[in-house]
Amino acid sequence: MFRRGVVPFMAMVWSYAVLGLLLKSPHLTAEPRQASADLSDPTALAGAILERAAGFSSAAVGEGAFIPSEVLAWRVIMQSPTADATFKRVLARGSVAGRLYALTGLRLTDHASYQVAVKRMLLTGGSVRTTRGCIVSTEHVADLVREIDDGTWSRDLLMGRLVP
Repeated sequence: MFRRGVVPFMAMVWSYAVLGLLLKSPHLTAEPRQASADLSDPTALAGAILERAAGFSSAAVGEGAFIPSEVLAWRVIMQSPTADATFKRVLARGSVAGRLYALTGLRLTDHASYQVAVKRMLLTGGSVRTTRGCIVSTEHVADLVREIDDGTWSRDLLMGRLVP
């Protein structure tokens, strides 16, 4: 009834039609929406970077002593007139690593808020991935908070020296 070439041709047309419908699917073409920082405000962008920080890094990492983007973001915030408010926002909404960066900044901008935040961070506990130079490890938050409290991390993030 059908000629030999009609069935393969119709199968090919059907395959292309299905493929075309799949490619037009909103699930494939729509970009995922997420809250993003105002790109025209460097402090807001830096705050967003710290809120999503995956690890807590010293100012110089790797063999080339590269400066991580989180450290650069921390420095941008420190230079901002809204540093205190930005660090408080990161402390409230950030990842564990982001909260450690915020705690380091609050130590320099608002010591009273810093003292309250230290107590809260010590109670939460946990651990976070750290990078010190070429060494990547997981450290307890309480140990890092003690190092932040003695000024080790503030000096490192400001001056770029490796933390011992």
